[in-house]
Amino acid sequence: MNTKEKERLIKELFNYWCGKLGLPIISIKKDNRRDSALYACSNGVSYNTKNIKYGDKVWIIGAVFHEIGHVLFDTPYETDDEEVSAEYIAESFSLSMITLHYPKIKKQTIKDRKYMLSIEKWHKKWPNHYKAFKKIKEYR
Repeated sequence: MNTKEKERLIKELFNYWCGKLGLPIISIKKDNRRDSALYACSNGVSYNTKNIKYGDKVWIIGAVFHEIGHVLFDTPYETDDEEVSAEYIAESFSLSMITLHYPKIKKQTIKDRKYMLSIEKWHKKWPNHYKAFKKIKEYR
């Protein structure tokens, strides 16, 4: 799957699931200025083409649900504790949606997250994500 196909899949999944969940249509745009591959911001969701190229379809589905979790629950993100809580809520939502709607990829999702959590460079770069994801029973 090339980057253009990944961009299309991200948009299709966001549009489908936001509609299915009764969320308003949100803006989905490319923004290569941030280091995150996919992220919710005040005016919608943005993705970085330099970083999404590393993700496969399983990762994309999980990442889209994770960002929808941020939009859906609109949790505060000002302090480290709020960020950990928001990341926990968003990732828990993502895993729940995968379990319900894409059960065939649940095992791979968990395996991928466990691997990601084992990479010291990742948890040094994203310490609050690391703390949040470690709270999820399936990822321990």
